[in-house]
Amino acid sequence: MLSNPSAQTNTESIITLPARKQMYSQIALGTLTGLVHSGCLALIGVVLSPILISRLGVAGYGTWVFLTSLTSYLNLFELGLSTALAKLWGEYRSTPDLPRLKSGATSAITLLTVIGALAVTMTFVAARRWPDTLTLLPYFTVGTILMLWGEPIAGILRGLDRPHWVNLTGTASTIFNAGLIVWLLLVGWGLEALALALVASSGLRLVSLAVLLRQAIPGGRLFHRPNLGILREMLKLGATDQITRVWVVVISPTNRIVLYSILGSSVLTAYDLGSRLVSAIALIPAVMLPTLLPAFSRLGRDKDAVGIDNLLRRATRYMGLMSLPICVFLLVFADPIVTAWISWPSPDIALATRILLVGAFINLMTGPFAQMLLGLGRPSLCVKKIIIGCVLGLSVPTVLAVMLGLSGFLIGESLAAAVPAIIFLWMFRGMTGFAALQFIMRTTCRITLALIPPIGLLLLVYRITLFDPAWRSLWAWCWLFAVFLAGGLATFWPTGVLTVEEIGKLFWTLRLPRLLPRLNQRSGQ
Repeated sequence: MLSNPSAQTNTESIITLPARKQMYSQIALGTLTGLVHSGCLALIGVVLSPILISRLGVAGYGTWVFLTSLTSYLNLFELGLSTALAKLWGEYRSTPDLPRLKSGATSAITLLTVIGALAVTMTFVAARRWPDTLTLLPYFTVGTILMLWGEPIAGILRGLDRPHWVNLTGTASTIFNAGLIVWLLLVGWGLEALALALVASSGLRLVSLAVLLRQAIPGGRLFHRPNLGILREMLKLGATDQITRVWVVVISPTNRIVLYSILGSSVLTAYDLGSRLVSAIALIPAVMLPTLLPAFSRLGRDKDAVGIDNLLRRATRYMGLMSLPICVFLLVFADPIVTAWISWPSPDIALATRILLVGAFINLMTGPFAQMLLGLGRPSLCVKKIIIGCVLGLSVPTVLAVMLGLSGFLIGESLAAAVPAIIFLWMFRGMTGFAALQFIMRTTCRITLALIPPIGLLLLVYRITLFDPAWRSLWAWCWLFAVFLAGGLATFWPTGVLTVEEIGKLFWTLRLPRLLPRLNQRSGQ
């Protein structure tokens, strides 16, 4: 489909140019609010982690990581239903079969309710069997189940071009969760504070999404008679997408448990902090991905090969522009940033950040291509990628951890993320005719070359002022990163990475007083 997009003339394209521009605007709006959400998550994660360590201690923090790793397995029971609903409701304008769509949503919510009740019951039984370790596990389970119940609603809102509602609701619940944790810790609570905050914030998010959904769907009523046929169709699509999430849902928690067993809680804490820093960074460019799936699904249903090719190229290019600056900055300044973050130097956390960041970036760049295949209903290559990643992720980090300790574990996990991504990009060309790996390499090289002058200048300034106490403040590093972004933006135009028109659109988009009325107008449509 992508090998010769020029073969399709303008008269053959079903999606008109104004409609395509509106689609790009919805993607931009969802990405902008997603950046707000991800920035909030990253900032709270950076600020909250040192507070948790100081209040809970290293051992208590490790116990919290262990419990949340166990409850992370519950995310596997979401079964990819939110993605399936986003795809189905994304085609609503082409096939407005509202009763069928409502039946699918009702079936998904009913299934998750049954799964949630069973999971909570089982964790209460486990807590009574092993009270010393798993006392709080049922409460973390309840919070996770409430989060799962909100995912189908979030998928429907994304399919109805309301991703900004999902992002803003997530931002509000994140702020509420962090504030409640800090307050409870200050008044003397322990791990119970984190469990209670998770339950409260997840419940708030669920109620907010339900209220917004009543405003978004025609008729304001979602529930309809469940339909097993539609549920099977969604499970088939969702299970394929769920396989692509196995790394987050299964492999990563399993590796944490293995690392805890082999090297202890202190090493797990160092790894977890580095991993959380990398995850917070990856959240920022990844906000664009949920908005791409409904767009690719709509373009594929209308057989618009030109639109698919253009959207894929744009998404990949902007993914590089959003991720490379912060990756380069953190690779260069990881040690002093970690010191300013946790108030003491930690070579292990800095090492974990650098090594994991390389694999995460390579894997992140496959995002637009995976969303295209999922949106077009061709997920087989995504399945192959995640199977290779699972095999490597379950074997290589553990073997290298036994041989080399923490550094070996980090190298193994980074390889388990990078190698399947490279194989995926190489196979993508044979499947579609689009040279994905070469396109990403050219894009990455151009952006990196444009970033060398500003990062070199900032490194020189840092070396000259190495002993200045200002570098102990995290705000100083935020200011330095802002200067770096400004310098990078200044070099993007002369090097051809961004055109003058694109830079102008960027600053126009950031004018929130003009953006918010448009947001409200679209929300009312």
